[in-house]
Amino acid sequence: MKKKWNLLIALLLIGIYGIFFITIFIKESHVYTGKDKWGSACESYLAGDPVDISDTIKKYCQEEYHLHDSFLEMHSSLIIQYLNGFTLPVVFFTVLTCAIWVSIFLKNKVFAYYAMRIPYKNIIKKILKEAYRFIWVLPVCMIGLFLLEIFKKGLVCNLGACSTEIWGNFFQNHSFIFISIYLFNIILYLSIYINITLVWLKKYKNYIVAVISSFLTILAIEIFFENVINVPSLINLINFFRFNTRLGLDKLLIFGISCCLLSWGAVYMAYRNKEKLYLDIKK
Repeated sequence: MKKKWNLLIALLLIGIYGIFFITIFIKESHVYTGKDKWGSACESYLAGDPVDISDTIKKYCQEEYHLHDSFLEMHSSLIIQYLNGFTLPVVFFTVLTCAIWVSIFLKNKVFAYYAMRIPYKNIIKKILKEAYRFIWVLPVCMIGLFLLEIFKKGLVCNLGACSTEIWGNFFQNHSFIFISIYLFNIILYLSIYINITLVWLKKYKNYIVAVISSFLTILAIEIFFENVINVPSLINLINFFRFNTRLGLDKLLIFGISCCLLSWGAVYMAYRNKEKLYLDIKK
C-alpha cells in the first residue's frame, strides 16, 4: 500500500512540475523566437522578398540565421517570466511531501515498534530516507525542461546573439557544466527545506502544524537574510531558479552550501539523542 502511495505522490509531483514546465515552454516558444534584431529582415530576404539590407547582413542570413542560439537565452527568459514566481509552490510541495511519512513514523507507537527492533542509527537512516524520498522529482523534471530548450534552441550560441550578463561567457561555452551546477544548486536548496521540516517534525508530530511551521520558518529566514543581514537579493534562499552569478559563482555556491550545512547541523542536534527523541514523541 505504501509503495502505491509513493508512486502516486511521485506521479502527482511529476504531473504538476511537468505540466507547468511544458506550458511555460510552449508559451515562451511562441513569444521568444531566439533570433536577433535582423530576424524579420532575414525571414523576408530568405523568402525572396525585396528588403533593404547590407551585403554583410545578407551573408549572415544565408550562413548563420538558420542556426539556433543557446538554450541559455531561452532559460533566462523563462526564469524572469515564469520560474521566479513558481519558487514558493515548489517550497510548499517539498515541505508537504517530506513530512508525509516522517510524521507517521514519529508517532509514538510506530517509533516504539522500530526502536525495539533496529539500532538507532538505522532509525535515523529510515527517517532521512522517507524525508528525501521525492527530492529527485524536481531535478528530473528540470532536466526535461533543459532537453526541450536544447531541442528548440541548441547548445551553442551564435556569435553576438547571446547575452552573457547573467551567466557569463564560461557557461555559454560549457552548457553541460552549467546544467550540472544548476541542478546541484537546486538540490542544495531542496535539502535545506527538507532539513528545516525534519527539525519541526521532531518538535510537532502533527502533520499540518509541522508543514505550516516549516513553511513559515523558511519565509522568516529569507526575510531575516534580506532585511537584517542585508544579503544581496541575487543570493536568495527561496529563489533558487534564478541562479544569477553576477556576484560570482563562488559566492552563490558558498551561500547555498553554508545554509545546507547549517540545516544539517540543526537536524543532527535535533535527532542526536535517542532517549530525548523518544521522550518528545511520547509527549
